[in-house]
Amino acid sequence: MALAACGGGEPETSPGTPSFDGDAGTFTDARDGQAYRWVRIGEQIWTAQNMAYETPEGSWCRGDEPAGCDRWGRH
Repeated sequence: MALAACGGGEPETSPGTPSFDGDAGTFTDARDGQAYRWVRIGEQIWTAQNMAYETPEGSWCRGDEPAGCDRWGRH
C-alpha cells in the first residue's frame, strides 16, 4: 500500500470538495467518479490506495494490464 500526502492540517474546502471528518473514510474523485479510501495520520490526511485517474496526456497501467491499475494505480 502506498500513501500520498494531501497536505498538513485541515484541508480547505470549496463546493464539491469532500469532507474529511474522522480518522478514515472514502472520497470520490470528481474527474472520473472512482472512490478512494483515505486515513488521517496525526494532522495529515493521506490516500490509502493508489489513484487510477487516466490523464488526458496519457497514463498507463503496470504491465499494460487493467489488473496493474487495480493494484498499483495509473502512472
